[in-house]
Amino acid sequence: MERIIVHWTAGSHRAGKLDRQHYHFIFEGDGSEVVGVWPISANARISGSRYAAHTKNCNTGSIGLSMACMAGATERNFGRYPMTEAQFEAMAAKAAELAIEYGIEVTPKTVLSHAEVEKTLGIKQRGKWDFTVLPFRTDLKGARACGNYFRERVRDHMAERQAPPMAFLDPAEGEVDAMLADHDKGFHQSSTQVMASIGGLAGAGGIAADLFGVIENPAVQMVLIVTVAIAVLWIILERRRKASQAREIRMMRGTFDGLAE
Repeated sequence: MERIIVHWTAGSHRAGKLDRQHYHFIFEGDGSEVVGVWPISANARISGSRYAAHTKNCNTGSIGLSMACMAGATERNFGRYPMTEAQFEAMAAKAAELAIEYGIEVTPKTVLSHAEVEKTLGIKQRGKWDFTVLPFRTDLKGARACGNYFRERVRDHMAERQAPPMAFLDPAEGEVDAMLADHDKGFHQSSTQVMASIGGLAGAGGIAADLFGVIENPAVQMVLIVTVAIAVLWIILERRRKASQAREIRMMRGTFDGLAE
């Protein structure tokens, strides 16, 4: 898909049957999303009438989103069902999701309102002005100003979707020390368990030597030596792993302390 074109239905705050025929997604007055009849893939290659016909001579490769609103509206009167900020934001969030999914860059030629199509893409329309006004942002006038604001909100939603989760990276005060303490405690417990196992092996070996005299057997001695060597190596590697994790946590704490300043 090449672009996303956004509209309003010029109807009520509820998506009707005809709306679902013409748009891939419609957003009602409270921001609720309604899925259209035709999938986005139907507009990849236009065939007969089995696609979402939302923009004259510009439906191929175009995803159509719309807000259910603005019945009886003029550019000076927002009608009985004025556009709500909730549905505008819901549509911007959906456009961000689709832009990421389809790799669509957010530019005036690729994410635009119906009112921008004729001037930006050079495709004649029938006096469409959705949208040249925003009831909740009356300081913005004209298709380009409103379109720029919509693209700004789409980019903001894209940044939110692509940002790393901060909950894990921003531990609350005292949590880092607790995490370090848990690491140290876990290491000491693991070391103690290993040493206890080594002691148990040695004790078992002594008993075996006393009872059966097998400890003098070179093969048994070798088994005990290898066992102890493996245990010691494990302790060394575990200590290094714990130390590395501790350093990472301390670096995290230093980073967020710096940001707090």
